[in-house]
Amino acid sequence: MSDEIEIRTRREYGPGYVRVLARFGYYEELVSLEGIQARLVKRRDSKNYYIELMLEGVECPRPTSLKTSDLQKAIELAREKYRDAIRRVIREEPLGEPLMKDLLDAFIRWQRERVIKKEFEHNRIRRHRSISVNHILPLLGHRHLSSLTTEDAAKFQRERLKSGAKPSTVATDVATLRDWARFGMERGYRKIPLVAPVKHADPVTVESSWFEPEEMRRLRNALRHEDPVLRNLVLFLYHTGCRPTEAGNLRFEDVIPHKPRGGAPSVRLRLRGKGKNRVIPVLPVVRTIVERMAAHHGRRTGQIFPDVKRLSERFRYFLLKEGLYYDAEGNRRRLYSLRHTRATQELLRGQVPAVLAGWMGHTIEIQQRVYSKVLKVVEQEGLMRRGRGR
Repeated sequence: MSDEIEIRTRREYGPGYVRVLARFGYYEELVSLEGIQARLVKRRDSKNYYIELMLEGVECPRPTSLKTSDLQKAIELAREKYRDAIRRVIREEPLGEPLMKDLLDAFIRWQRERVIKKEFEHNRIRRHRSISVNHILPLLGHRHLSSLTTEDAAKFQRERLKSGAKPSTVATDVATLRDWARFGMERGYRKIPLVAPVKHADPVTVESSWFEPEEMRRLRNALRHEDPVLRNLVLFLYHTGCRPTEAGNLRFEDVIPHKPRGGAPSVRLRLRGKGKNRVIPVLPVVRTIVERMAAHHGRRTGQIFPDVKRLSERFRYFLLKEGLYYDAEGNRRRLYSLRHTRATQELLRGQVPAVLAGWMGHTIEIQQRVYSKVLKVVEQEGLMRRGRGR
C-alpha cells in the first residue's frame, strides 16, 4: 500500500499521549494516517485496532473498535469509516437539510421501524403523529432538526403549559420532541441528543381535586354497600395520604408494629414508589384496615392491595354513580384525589408544611404548586388570628 505508516510507542509520543491514556485506557501503539484527521490505536488488553478522530476545536467521541488485529486491513477500514464518522461529529447545518415540517412522513416511518424492533408499542405512533401535527410542527416546523436546542424545548414546554395543558401531557409532548432529535441523529442531521428541559421550567399552579368534608361523609356511607376490598383501599388512601401506586406495592411485610409510650398500639408503613422509599407513622385505624385485608385474603404475606389498577376503574364508576366524579370547579376525581384530600385537611388543621411534605413524600416546591390555594387560605387565617390577638 502507498500509505506511510508511522508507529510510535507511548514513550516516544510524549505527555499528550499520557492524557489520552488517562481518559480512554492503556494503548500499546499509535498509527498516524496521512490525508485524514484520524489515527489508529491499540490497547494493551485487546488485539484489535481502534480508530480515533483528531479534529481541532471539536469534542471527538471515544475510539471505535475496527474489530480486526491486522494493521493493513485496519487502515482500509479506517478510511472507509472516516467519512461517515466525521459527518456525525462535525455536522452543524448540513446543506440541503429539509425542514421539520417536511420530515413528518419520514419520522413516522422511523417510528414504525422501532415498533418492528419492539422498542415500543404500536399505539404510540398515532399519539406521536397527533402531537407532531397539532403542537410541535406549528411551533417548530420552520426549523431544522440540527438547530434545535434545550432552550427551544423549554420554550415549547412553556407554550404548552400556558395553553392549559396538564404537566403530564406536556411531559409526553417533550418526550416526542426528543424522539424527533433521535430521528435526526440517526439520519445524520444532528450530532448530539436533545437534552430535556427542567420539568415545569416556570412556576405553574396545578389544580388538585379533593373531597369536601360533607362529600367525604357521603362517600364513606355509600362505600358500605360496595366491594370490601375497594372500601378498604379508599379508607387506607384517605387515612395515610399515600399514592395509589405505593398502596399497590405495599406488602404485609412492610407493616411494622409500633407502640408509642403511653399510647395505643399502632403501625408504621414502609412505602415504596416513585423512586423514593420512606417509613411513615399512621393512625391506629390503618392497623384495623390491614387486619381486615389479612382476614379477607386469608394470609399475612404478599401484596395487601394486589390489583389497584382494576380498583381504580371501579372507583371511577362508583363516583359517577354517586354524583361525586366532578368537584365544584369541574375537575375530575380519582383515587389520587384521596391523597389530595388528606394533605388539604392536614394543612387546614395547621400542620407544618415541611413536616407534611416529609410525610407525603414530596418536596416543598411541589407542595406550594399543588396546594397553593390552600396555603393562601391558611396564611390569611393565620394573619387574622394574629390581628385578633393584638
